[in-house]
Amino acid sequence: IHMKKQKAPNPEKVKRELARLQAEKATPKVPGYLIYFILVVTVIYAADCITSDIGTQMQSILASQIFAPVVGEEFAVARMSALGFVASLVGALALFYKPLADRFGRKIFLIVNTFGMGLGLILVGVATNIPVYLLGASVIAFFVPHDMQVVYIYESTPAKHRATICAIIKALASMSILLIPVLRGTFMTATDLSGWRYVYLIPAAATIVIAFLAWFLVRESGRCMSYP
Repeated sequence: IHMKKQKAPNPEKVKRELARLQAEKATPKVPGYLIYFILVVTVIYAADCITSDIGTQMQSILASQIFAPVVGEEFAVARMSALGFVASLVGALALFYKPLADRFGRKIFLIVNTFGMGLGLILVGVATNIPVYLLGASVIAFFVPHDMQVVYIYESTPAKHRATICAIIKALASMSILLIPVLRGTFMTATDLSGWRYVYLIPAAATIVIAFLAWFLVRESGRCMSYP
């Protein structure tokens, strides 16, 4: 059996990446880093939960507002579900995208994934036709499955408190999905659904903001700096 010979990594690239990680590792952490690290990752985790759940909670609204004018009220939900399945196939690209975090580090993917979720929410929130909605749904389907914030928790928190920290962050983040019905009740009524866009755009704005904050506040994960 002939094994395909793997291409050796570029020595110069490896050297530059090693130097970058060692320089970041040598930079002392600011006092209280763990506290605001937990706060930032909790918000990112919450954004992930909202982005994952919002499509289900808003399905009937989106069907009536975007699909019904084109395909009719009786076929709106069925057509939306069919196209939603097509969009979810984009998530299969994660097989090629997610492993790149082992090569380029966790931080850039934590930020890109968070920004991508915000972008997907914005596209759906401003959609006035099916193609734009489908584009937004595809962006969401691509970025949601990666859960880089979970990887960060396991690689960047003290081992003896890791399970406790993870459980607390997950519990707080899971509660964030309650924001969706709150926004629906605030901006929509039984007779006026025109405010549905705010249900998407407000979480989208928060997600974009936390992505930028993570760029400045979160260091590379502990494992990446130990094993470049």
